[in-house]
Order: sequence, then structure tokens, then C-alpha cells
Amino acid sequence: WFGKNDVYVQAYRAPDGIAIENRNQSLPKPQKNTTLPGGTTEYRFAFPLRNDAPPSAEFRVSDYAYIRYCIVSKIDTSGWKDTKSKLYFTVIPNRPGPKPCLLHPFQSQCEGTAHHRCCCMDCKEIGTMSVKLDIPRLAFAVGETLDLSNCEVLNNSPREAKIEIYLKQYIKLQTTSRTYGTSYKQKEFYTYLFRKNLPAETSLSQKFANELTQYQIPVVPPSFFGAAGSPEAKREALMWSYTLVLTAKIQGGTEMKRSVPVLICAAPPFQSSIEDARVNETLPANMDIWSLSNFVVKDVKPCPTMPILTGAEDGGHFVPQAGYENGANLQVGQQKMDQNASIEPYKPMILTFDTISTSTVVSGAPMSQEMDRFDNKPSDENPSPLPSDPNTNTKTVDISALIENLGMAYDPREVVGKWIKENPSSAASLSPQDTADILSKVTFSLNQAPVAREISSGMGGNLTCNHIMAALGACPYSKLEVAKAMAPDVKDPENKEQILNSVYSFERTDLEKHFSA
Repeated sequence: WFGKNDVYVQAYRAPDGIAIENRNQSLPKPQKNTTLPGGTTEYRFAFPLRNDAPPSAEFRVSDYAYIRYCIVSKIDTSGWKDTKSKLYFTVIPNRPGPKPCLLHPFQSQCEGTAHHRCCCMDCKEIGTMSVKLDIPRLAFAVGETLDLSNCEVLNNSPREAKIEIYLKQYIKLQTTSRTYGTSYKQKEFYTYLFRKNLPAETSLSQKFANELTQYQIPVVPPSFFGAAGSPEAKREALMWSYTLVLTAKIQGGTEMKRSVPVLICAAPPFQSSIEDARVNETLPANMDIWSLSNFVVKDVKPCPTMPILTGAEDGGHFVPQAGYENGANLQVGQQKMDQNASIEPYKPMILTFDTISTSTVVSGAPMSQEMDRFDNKPSDENPSPLPSDPNTNTKTVDISALIENLGMAYDPREVVGKWIKENPSSAASLSPQDTADILSKVTFSLNQAPVAREISSGMGGNLTCNHIMAALGACPYSKLEVAKAMAPDVKDPENKEQILNSVYSFERTDLEKHFSA
């Protein structure tokens, strides 16, 4: 059966005086017997989510499929009812991203004779018709404008034709058990973008040309082709993908249809990647909704066609997932829920972008140079203040205000990201010592890797292996995570050996993959 497949993570502090030297080492067993004093007792904790964690998602399939994250706290008392509380939160995906071939324009056309149908068969010719689906690429992010103005339907018949353009979502559910063997379900849902009646002897592109340029990708979960999971897993439990469909049906007669698989990616592709793909790429042949995954960046390595997502501080904003603006009933599909647990509606959110931060850099190119999301303005209309020459702007950087703010910050990554946006030239010329000074003020080791990624992205191609070595000296308990966050952006990967020697031998192979060739 489907549903009720939960993954649990138990987190607790190690007893005082015990140091965990090896991150792969199991924590000591928790102290199970304790006495709580009167008043309020606080237990602070934190643990990181996987970078490739599946996103929060709700579907219209009852309890068959959903992805929800929650934190549960419970006091296990002897002889009394346990006090329990549950808090749900939303996980925003940073993948998938498109490989360059999906950014090439797509066109598919069919034409033929229009027939009157009677008793489920064509019985009379009444004219001709043709359908052309023409879109600029096969990868879009939620909120991006979808230009349908090149799509065309020619209705050369005496009857009215019904035109529909819609995004079709396929949800694939698979499970295996000893008793029932392999179970499989596939659900399909439609989100209509355009529905009109086309008069006889009329062209769609002529009658609705202006209207067809105004549609946006609806608020839906980005495509998901399975988690990294265990290599021993026989199949993915849950996947979903999309197709874009154009149909034309003559009243009481012939229906013609064109469709193509599309990727709903986590962020809009770079404009430079789109322009390059138009010239240098070709579309994959014989691609369906699931083989589309072969042309998608699913792991957490840098994606050359799309920025790495962070959050609202990078120009994105959160909107409720379509259909769940009022929240999802979390009691559906659950056998029981503790009376003391929160039963407020859970509202899954989607991260959308209509502006791009200059703080996140891929391959040394600022996002403001890469693309204007909706207006398609040339990149030189919004030049980035980041220097393109690593040797420029080498003045001493005053980071005292930043360091002072970090000492009081609730979210140090947001503080650093904001400083980089406001001081892009200073960020680009940070010295190794500056990097170490900033990271040393991030007292919680789980926050050090995200801050390190902000710093390396903001340096605009000026990051060196010396910067990483200085960072590792300031982050003794999170060396591997900090090095992995910064390694993709170094301009001198030939000097990586000193960094590899700074981590445990069994971590070298994993870290080395993150350096660019």
C-alpha cells in the first residue's frame, strides 16, 4: 500500500565533557532518567537537512503521496500520558536544474483533414486543420513568463474549434513488499493555462496573439525524479514530472494534439545559457516524461545553467503552493494524532524569483549579468559592480561592522549575504584573513558552511585555496562541510592538495569531487 512511510531523525546533545572527534561516530546513548525542575526548561538543538532533501509537496491524492517535514518533541514520563508537540515546516528545493540541451527551442507540428465524427468514427471530411506547439525552451521555473505566441492552430473548417493549452502533472508511486510484491500507481492532474473557442476559418496566432504572451508557469512543485537515497533501493517511491500540451478539437469532430515533456526547475535558467543553447545545443531525441531525468542536474554540485538557491535574502519570495492557500489537513491519512499536537493547517510554500541577487555567483559571473528574469533586457543594461579582473580592487576591506553584526545575528548567513549585496566590491577583495575573521564569529558550527558559501559566491571568481585554508582554521568542527561549500568556486584548483591534506583520509575522495577540473 501507499502512504505512511516516515523517516525519523533523532537529535540530542552529547553529555558534557564528551568530545565527538569523528563525525561518523555514533552519539553516546542519551540519559533517559532525569528530573525536570519547576519552571521552564529549554533544550536547544539543531541539525542540518541534506542538501538533496526532497522538497515539501502536497498532491490531490489523499494520503497516497505527500512530502511533509515536522519536528516532534515528547516528554516520556513513567506512568503518565506523554506530553507531545509537533511543528511542521517547509523545505524549499535547490534542484533540479536543466542541462544545456533543455534550453534549446522546441517545435512540433501536425496537420491533416478535419472530419465529422459519428458513432466513434470519422464519416465526413469538413476541411483541414493544423496544430503547432512552439516554445522557446523545455525548462522553466515557477513564476516565469511562458511565451506561447508562436503556437498556432489553423482551423480551416466550417465549425468552431476548442483550444486548450495546459500543464499536465504525472505523479508516479511505487512500493515493494514481501506480501504484495511491487505496487504501482500513476496519477495525472491538469493546470490549464489557456482555454478558448476558435471560430471557423480562423488562426489561433492571429486572434489571440497578445493574450498568448501573458502566461506564467503556475505555482507547482518543481519536477522530482527521486532522492539520492540508498544505492540498494530497487525503485524510487515517489516521482513527478510535467508535460506541456496543446490540443484543438473541432465541435463534433477531429481532435489534434501536440505535447512535450518540460522541466519545472528550482530557479530560472541564466539568460546567457539560454542564448548559448539556441546556437550550440540540440534537443534530445525520443524523450518522455521520465527519461527527461537523464538531462537534468539532480545532485548538489554546481549547475552551470542555474543559480544555487538559498532563500528570500537572494531576491526570492515565498508563495503558497497552488490549491493549498488555506493549508492542508494533516489529519488526512494519519491513524492518530496526539491531542496536544498542533493541528493548524500546513501550508506548503514555493520559492519564486522575479529579481536576481548579485550576491550569488556561478562560474565567476554575477547573476545580474546573467539574466533579467522577465523583461529579457540585455545584460549590459544592469552591469554588476563586481570586478571582472581578479587583480582589480585590492584595497583593504573594512569588515568591522560586519563582524560586529555577526556577534548578535540570529541568521549569520543572511547577515553576510546582505553585506555582500551592499558591498560587492569589498566582498570581491576579501583576503584569507578576512575570511577567517568572518567565519570565526559564526559560533554555531552548523551555520559555518552556509556562510562560507555566501562568501565564496560573493567573491566573483577571486577565491583561492588560501582562502579555504584560512576558513578551515576558523572552523575546526566543520572542516569538510566548509571546504565542500567553497571548493567549486576556487580559481586555482591545482593547489587543492593542501586542502585535501587538512581533512580525514576517508573524506578526501568526497571533497575532491567538488573542485572544478
